[in-house]
Amino acid sequence: LNRNEGVAMAKVTIYIGPTVAQLLGADAVVNDIGVTVVDRGGPVALRVVSEILNTPAANPTVVVAIAKNGGALPGASRTVVMQAASRTTFAVEAFEPAAVVGDVFTVRASSTIPGAAHQVTAGQTRLVVEAVGQDAAVVAGIGVATP
Repeated sequence: LNRNEGVAMAKVTIYIGPTVAQLLGADAVVNDIGVTVVDRGGPVALRVVSEILNTPAANPTVVVAIAKNGGALPGASRTVVMQAASRTTFAVEAFEPAAVVGDVFTVRASSTIPGAAHQVTAGQTRLVVEAVGQDAAVVAGIGVATP
């Protein structure tokens, strides 16, 4: 018996960013991170791990979300009230059952206390986009990471 028989095939794109630390404030796309569906649609699994730095004596509420075409995917966000002088890792997962060619997946972040001491740490956010399907012929055609 082949234990791999019937196992879904997948294409995976992983993007790491931002290239420089990004200050937090109002809800915005995290710089230099994005993946676009390029040649055929299908179901897509998405995962984000992001490190947020909070250095001052403040307790901001920070939100990290996975977005599709600019809007946060329902249920694909994490909210944390950070403690002063802390570093927190956010993990967010989502599943998009019907991605289509041209869909762009990004990461969004915000803080209730804007400022230089609240930031997405450079090089510490990963967006993993996995096209899933029963065989490679029906897997969404995700392209290379697009900043």
